[in-house]
Amino acid sequence: MDLWDGIRRQKRFSIPDIDFDIVTKLPLSLLPPSFLVETARALHSGNAKYSPWDWRTGEPVSYSAVLDSILRHLVLLQAGEDRAQDSGVMHAGHISGQVAKLLDALSVGNVVDDRPRLPTKALDDLRDSLNIRPSEQA
Repeated sequence: MDLWDGIRRQKRFSIPDIDFDIVTKLPLSLLPPSFLVETARALHSGNAKYSPWDWRTGEPVSYSAVLDSILRHLVLLQAGEDRAQDSGVMHAGHISGQVAKLLDALSVGNVVDDRPRLPTKALDDLRDSLNIRPSEQA
C-alpha cells in the first residue's frame, strides 16, 4: 500500500468470493482556494531563503526540522499572532506549507525519520490522555 492508497479507494463492496474496489479520481476541488493561496504564499516566501523544490532536490528533509517549524508557527498562532513578522504570510499558511513539503518529500523518498519514538505503552497512554481512540473501522 502506498501513501495515497487510502485516499484513492472511495468505496468497497463484495460479491461472494469477489472483492471490488471502486477507484475514483481524487476530488481536488475539496481543497479550499484560501488554503491553496496561503500555502503558495508561504512556499513562495521560502524561495527567498531556499531554492524552489529544495525538499525534493536537496538534502533529505528531516521530520524534526519540519516539526520544529510547524511548532514555532503554531505557538505564535496560538498566542494570537496571525502573520509571521519576517514574511507577512499567515502562520497557518506556513504550517500548511511545511505539511505540503513533508508530504511531497515522503512521496519521493527524501525524508530522514529522526523523530524520537515513544514505546508502544507510552504512545497508548499519550493517546488516552488526548482522548484519541482507535477507529473502529481500522
